[in-house]
This record gives sequence, structure tokens and C-alpha cells, in this order.
Amino acid sequence: MTPLAENMERLLRFLRLVRKVPLPQGALLHISDTPSTMYGHLRRLLGRLSPSWIVHTGDLADDVKLERSPCCLDLYEKRVRMLLKLLEGTTATEVYLVLGNHDDERTLQKFASRSIIVRGCTDIFPEGRHIRIAHRSEELLHNPAPINLFGHDVSLEGGFREDKLFLNGIEFMHLLDLHKKEIYYLDYPFGTDDARLLRRRFRG
Repeated sequence: MTPLAENMERLLRFLRLVRKVPLPQGALLHISDTPSTMYGHLRRLLGRLSPSWIVHTGDLADDVKLERSPCCLDLYEKRVRMLLKLLEGTTATEVYLVLGNHDDERTLQKFASRSIIVRGCTDIFPEGRHIRIAHRSEELLHNPAPINLFGHDVSLEGGFREDKLFLNGIEFMHLLDLHKKEIYYLDYPFGTDDARLLRRRFRG
């Protein structure tokens, strides 16, 4: 399948979702490792879904590899400001930003007006659901919560381990209906992995 055809197929799947499935109220949107190339897609998605909670599990501008190139801090700041404007401009009750290895905490503290900045891992309880969030999966494996959200790499795929649910935000964006206990898996736009410099693919 050509890149254009693959992109169209993903777009059609998303349109089928938002047109045919009643969108949940009081939902949580989980995203991770977002390159700036997808911010326009994310803007449209946020406008359509209106999540009540947003969890970003790190590397907010993942096309700027700040850990490897700290000299790119100015570019990182510019792109993070764009993303924060998107996330904090929603009606979400709470926005959580987990620090990734390519994030700069001082920059987030400088520009975030209402986001909750998380170091390491932490527990949140939206709608009374126990959810643990972290950037790396290994921070969650030793003592997982019923639901665990993470990103960073593809070393751990999403799914159940015993009775604990792990959702890798690199594989998909996740919309969690906390009332019905349902999860919608949303594809990232075509080219996201290339912008992340992530060479391993999950599909095709």
C-alpha cells in the first residue's frame, strides 16, 4: 500500500469512528511521543472528541531529540508552546504532562498554565478509576495499577498482563470511556513514526 493510500485508509477509519460511534462523555485521551508534524491532526481530534482528561506520557515535541541535542532547546520551546496551547485550550478538567527523556522541565514549568507536570510515575483517579502513568514501561511493571499508560519506545506492546491493562501511547492514541470501561484505539497520522525517528513498525 502506498503512503498516500495508507494515510487515506487511516483517515477513513477515524471518520467511521467519529460518525458511527457515539462519542463518550467524560473520556480520557492518552497520547505520547508527539512530533510537531501531528499537531494539526491533534487539534482536529481534540475539537471532535472534547476529552475530560488528557494524559501525555512524555516527549512532547518528539521530533526534537533534546536529550541528544540540548542545543535545540529554542526549537523545543517553540514547539512545546504550540502543543501546550492546543492541550490547555481544551475543556479538559485536567491535563497531565509526564516528563520524557527528550523533555525539559523548566520549559514546561515556564509555559504551562494549568497542566500538571509529572516526574517519574504517578497515580491518577479520574472518575474513580485507578490509573498509573509514566514515560517508560519499566516504571510501571513492578507494581502496576489496574490501568497503566506509558510511551517512550516499543519494547512493551499494549495489552493485558495478568489482570492489569497496559496501553502504549506510541502504538495508538487511546480514548478511554471511563464509564463504560471501553477503549477506542486511534491511529496516529501517517508519517508520525518517521518524525519520531522510530524505525520499528507495528503494522504493514
